[in-house]
Amino acid sequence: MGRKILAALVCAAAVAAVAASGASADAAIECNTTYSNTTLNGGVVVNEGDICILDHVTVNGGLTVNGGTSFNFALLAVDGSTIHGGWSITGDVFQIGPNNGYFCGNNVDGGLNVHDVEAFGSPLSFGELNAGCAGGRINGGATFTNNDAAVELDGYRVNGGLTFLGLPFLFNELEATAVKGSATCENVADDGSSAPLVNSFTGHNNGCPA
Repeated sequence: MGRKILAALVCAAAVAAVAASGASADAAIECNTTYSNTTLNGGVVVNEGDICILDHVTVNGGLTVNGGTSFNFALLAVDGSTIHGGWSITGDVFQIGPNNGYFCGNNVDGGLNVHDVEAFGSPLSFGELNAGCAGGRINGGATFTNNDAAVELDGYRVNGGLTFLGLPFLFNELEATAVKGSATCENVADDGSSAPLVNSFTGHNNGCPA
């Protein structure tokens, strides 16, 4: 075998080994434990039956929560964390954690999408300023649709559009939030207790409380 051919084969094998190592290192992590003050690469997945606590964690690759059905829910706490790659939640979810089950002080790059959720206990709350739970920032817009659970967005800056479609028999809340884009809401209220921290919109507002 010629030296050039042998060198090419060795190089190809080395590239393949590096690629395989990188794929393994960047594989999504299923969270069924507590992570604190760390960085998780490759994304994080929370499935039904998992108990996941993210406390001041940086997630590179997105956070995907696949709650179960028929009370086979995922238990989740996310506080003081930064999520790069978007955050999506669907299925049955139970909020846990030290902040009365609220998601406090989180920043999301890549958008927030909450749909077809059944939440147990308190409403699915992103921020709660009246309880000392900070809001945060969402780059890429936020969408809340077809949720059979009350949802609250409180104290956030949404850089992108907002679609917040609640069911009429649930008390969905939008409070103290600045939307840097267009917004559409149905069956969403502001309970008024956060005044003068009212909602603001730079784009067209279709039905959201101001």
